[in-house]
Amino acid sequence: MHLARNMAAVDPSALGTLAPALMSACVGAGVALSTMRKRAYTTPPVATRESHTVRFGDDGKDVDGRPAKGTDRSKLMSPPRERDDDLFWLRSDDRNDEKVLDLVRHENEYAARMTARTAPLRDTLYKEMLSRIQETDSSAPWLNNGWYYYSRTTAGASYGVHCRKPAPHGAGSVGVRSPGKPEDILEEEQVVLDENALAAGRAHCDVGDWEPSPSGALLGYSVDYDGDESYTIHVRRLADGAELEDRLEGTMGEIVWGRDDSTLFYTTHDDEWRSDKVWRHVLGQPQEEDELLLSETDPLFSVSVSLSRSQRLLVLESGSIETSEAWIVDLDDPAAMDGAAPDLASLMKCVEPRSRGLRYSVTHRGDGLLIVHNDGGDKKNGELVFATLSSPGRSHWRALVPYDDAVEIKYASAFRSYVLLKGRQAGSPQLWVLAGPAVDECAAAAASAAAAASAAPASTPSPELLRVPTKDAVYSLGPGGNRDFGTTLLRMRYSSPLTPSQVLELSVPEALASSGCGVAREGGRVVKELSPAQASSLVALVKQASAPNVDTSAYSSRRVYCPVPRAEGCDPDDTVLVPVSLVWRPDRHAGAGPTADALPAGVVPSTAAAASEASGATLKAPLLLYGYGSYGISIDPSFSSWVFSFLDRGGVYAVAHVRGGGEMGRGWYEDMGKFLTKKNTFSDFAACAEFLTAAGWADKSRIAILGRSAGGLLVGRSLTMRPDLWACAVADVPFVDLMSTMQDETIPLTTGEWEEWGNPNEAEFHDYMLQYSPMDTIPAKVRLPNVLLTAGLRDPRVQFWEPLKFAQRLRAASEEGSGNVLMKTDMSSGHFSASDRYRYIRELAFEVAFVLDSLGMA
Repeated sequence: MHLARNMAAVDPSALGTLAPALMSACVGAGVALSTMRKRAYTTPPVATRESHTVRFGDDGKDVDGRPAKGTDRSKLMSPPRERDDDLFWLRSDDRNDEKVLDLVRHENEYAARMTARTAPLRDTLYKEMLSRIQETDSSAPWLNNGWYYYSRTTAGASYGVHCRKPAPHGAGSVGVRSPGKPEDILEEEQVVLDENALAAGRAHCDVGDWEPSPSGALLGYSVDYDGDESYTIHVRRLADGAELEDRLEGTMGEIVWGRDDSTLFYTTHDDEWRSDKVWRHVLGQPQEEDELLLSETDPLFSVSVSLSRSQRLLVLESGSIETSEAWIVDLDDPAAMDGAAPDLASLMKCVEPRSRGLRYSVTHRGDGLLIVHNDGGDKKNGELVFATLSSPGRSHWRALVPYDDAVEIKYASAFRSYVLLKGRQAGSPQLWVLAGPAVDECAAAAASAAAAASAAPASTPSPELLRVPTKDAVYSLGPGGNRDFGTTLLRMRYSSPLTPSQVLELSVPEALASSGCGVAREGGRVVKELSPAQASSLVALVKQASAPNVDTSAYSSRRVYCPVPRAEGCDPDDTVLVPVSLVWRPDRHAGAGPTADALPAGVVPSTAAAASEASGATLKAPLLLYGYGSYGISIDPSFSSWVFSFLDRGGVYAVAHVRGGGEMGRGWYEDMGKFLTKKNTFSDFAACAEFLTAAGWADKSRIAILGRSAGGLLVGRSLTMRPDLWACAVADVPFVDLMSTMQDETIPLTTGEWEEWGNPNEAEFHDYMLQYSPMDTIPAKVRLPNVLLTAGLRDPRVQFWEPLKFAQRLRAASEEGSGNVLMKTDMSSGHFSASDRYRYIRELAFEVAFVLDSLGMA
């Protein structure tokens, strides 16, 4: 049960996932001051400048037989280009340089003093946010190997407790609905892991994963006490709570048990925090005797390991941003059936050798594999194919569902009686269900064609897809808690800006057997829809997250579309539409604007209609605009309880789904928002702000922007590109020192990112990246808004010195009349902020108070 490391309490929607915007790495002023010398800093700290040459290009050095600065020496600039970085000295890899730490403490105290006046507001916001959370709560139990597992929290306790109860006979079968809360199960509770006990006396405690063994007798769990995302795996005997001697250090946190209790699999990282090795551990033996199954030497690739839901296949994968490769081990092979068998690596079969640009993922079904692949980029939105276990290679792949360039398939999940597809269409997440027998029939036909050494004929049948129904035009939807291979239920997590997180279950056999309200052909696919009445009877609400003190009927939400140029310098009439999700409280505005979505889910307006669909709003309100726009990640609108503190004071909250994300399909990212089209991300964001102002949603003088990590890059570049647009900017753990970081392969996680941004050591990317790197695009003199930058001292993803340097450079360039530039570092956490849920809420309150104060809403 791998837990998202930014979770708060049991249900992440308690604090919100509309955008992971305020998951900050800063600490409240009271906490910060307790760690510093008591000095009255009323002026910002000024770092000394020490000349340091940074070289871009081929430095002549080699690492593991390859050039240190890249993967192909012929592409590296030679001779190297040089730049002076007079704040390079702020880099402290071991976090022990007292000169650097003194500056960090000085920044923290300066930020505390400059925000002291917001202390009463912060307390008010903290109480508001806390009042919207059910402090004593539990998750919906999920079925796993004869047990119902769940997590619960108790008011006043900072961390969760993980528990289980025996499942009654027939759980997960047709007609047997799952319990919505632990109290629905009459059996006695057994606590398997209490995070509060682990966290006692520690400043940080992050449980990365917890997994019961196949028999349920043991529990594997991983813990990070430093915030650096290096986890130690422990094994506990659940009968008496005794800890076994097995301790696996330096892992990535995930735990995968074999088919019995004797073996588990895990990954470790190298010095740059890249997941580079997969291991098999036999309980009772020391870690140094573990079997190395896979070692990845290519610095662009990272490895992972999983066990198929059917428990027949062990799947090992190595992937970069652009390319993937997978191996399978058939655990039904007699040679593999002994969990402690030596040389398991010799049984690994490669599905398809890596080929640059080919991405694929595999899931086991019967005697074959269901594979979602991109055909090397020609089918970037994903195609579902079938291959046999005996001949899994690409030449034997046969299509099961016709490819549709307008619909993205992200991955497939196989159960005994059905197959689930997850993807996107028209800017919204989608789930489709396929009947298992129909999939098997089509797979058999495709396999027969392959056996006959012929291409699959045009008449090869395609299974009918059932689209899982949704009720809102703007929403978040995904599978969740589907651990049991034999279940006939599909468990889902659903939310919208005005719908607190719901756990839903679809009775799959009944849904597949229903007539539906219509069958349509979409790009060659046969898709069946359920009528509202059918959906109501076949989709059960298992758990509704509580949202105390929030009357959602008092708020409105909708999606609008902002026309932007398709490419830099193109014909102004050649545009694409950027979705923007909005939520507001009408009774806080004299002009309430539209109160419902003008467009249903799955409908994108024409370019000509986009402006008229968005117009008519007369709110002209303070706007809080969030963006991310990288890695093809979609920020789907969902319930965020902290947002209501902003809405209740008359603000509008918006998420700009800019290019570089994945909201509009894979091309939104690959073709329009990475490498040499990355600048679209930043121009889209500014265009959305101006569009919302022109359409009457926002007061142009009161726009705040926020983003985190790569979203912090978006905020940083927005500051240096269009400082005139913003009244306030919050950038949490922001990736802002693009050039200096990306040229240095020794900084954790840098090399894999060369396939996201490009490698500045190569001429092809150097000049382009320099044009949008926030650190390198600060004007010589600029009038800045109020700016808050945050960092986590132990962060391995975005090093703390990046925002520290950015704060210094922004202040040095700021003109008279500029706002304050504040920098706060959490001294005990990493990229994902505080692990203590109450401290986390205080961090949210601090940032919302900063925004409200900056916009004149305090």
